[in-house]
Amino acid sequence: MYLNYDGLKQREDWEKAGIRLPSYDPGQMTERTKKEPVWIHFGIGNIFRVFVGSIADELAEKGLIDKGIICAETFDDEIVDAIYRPFDNLSLNVILHGNGDVDRKVIGVFSEAIKAKCADKEQWERLKEVFCSPSLQMVTMTITEKGYALKDENGNWYGFARKDPEEGPETVSSAPAVYAAMLKERFEAGAFPLALVSMDNCSHNGETLRNAVLSVVQEWHRDGKVSDAFLAYISDENIVAFPWTMIDKITPRPSEAIAADLEARAIRSTGRRRFGASAHRRRQTSRGIFSSGRREAIRWRGFRWSSRRKSSFRRPFRRRTPWGNCPGRNRRSAPRAAPRREGYLPP
Repeated sequence: MYLNYDGLKQREDWEKAGIRLPSYDPGQMTERTKKEPVWIHFGIGNIFRVFVGSIADELAEKGLIDKGIICAETFDDEIVDAIYRPFDNLSLNVILHGNGDVDRKVIGVFSEAIKAKCADKEQWERLKEVFCSPSLQMVTMTITEKGYALKDENGNWYGFARKDPEEGPETVSSAPAVYAAMLKERFEAGAFPLALVSMDNCSHNGETLRNAVLSVVQEWHRDGKVSDAFLAYISDENIVAFPWTMIDKITPRPSEAIAADLEARAIRSTGRRRFGASAHRRRQTSRGIFSSGRREAIRWRGFRWSSRRKSSFRRPFRRRTPWGNCPGRNRRSAPRAAPRREGYLPP
């Protein structure tokens, strides 16, 4: 059995191997997504395929979404040719449970993979088409905390990013500059609203992302490369939103043992980079403004929502009171669950 659209036609063989297949049609989802993109993600490595991909897959299985995710890569674009396109953008996720159980599931919500490099003219034009589409609602990213760092502690631009403010939107390399260039295209196409959602595990990630993008745009504006109207558009969080998020997901590097297990189940072409392994437990919190309606679609599963008051965001989950902090209670008794924080919104 091979991990591609033709291989999925052998449904009985996959089921005998203990691997679940999507109940939706990945091919049809891809066609709809290319016509009317809704969600694009940057940084398409292991945590994206296992964590973000699994959430989108569950939404598709429930019929809550009928369009998939467009995948884009600004850094390691070889991943597009190595583990996306040869397999029709399918992924095989392996979820490890604490009791030793293992879930295996083919994920079919990745509809397209794009190299976000301005040097590749064809791919760059396709990226522009996606961002100019009025249907696009959300841009998510997992590019690590370093992906937002454009300046050193003295405020000087790093060497790899120095050309971004100097040469303008048509020649960019860093991820924040790519987002800024694509937002300029979206502004010129109709100034449609959009939410840019960082899913990287760093403090105030939405604010960090917004500051990085604005630092590039402000340099362009100072040099006359973009208009006052574009600067106002990108600065208005009621139009271009940068929600804050917090995620907690254990996603280790693919294991040789799991690869061997998949090979033993007659799954071919499943090298270490083609599947994603993860622990079962996960959680994500988001706070702030969603300017384009995506919040309601993903509210039901695995997400918690909070206001932007720091008190409600820093502790959005119920936590057990530590044994040593239970005044008046016997240490042998079960600790109380902490009360819900103000501003907490259940799913």
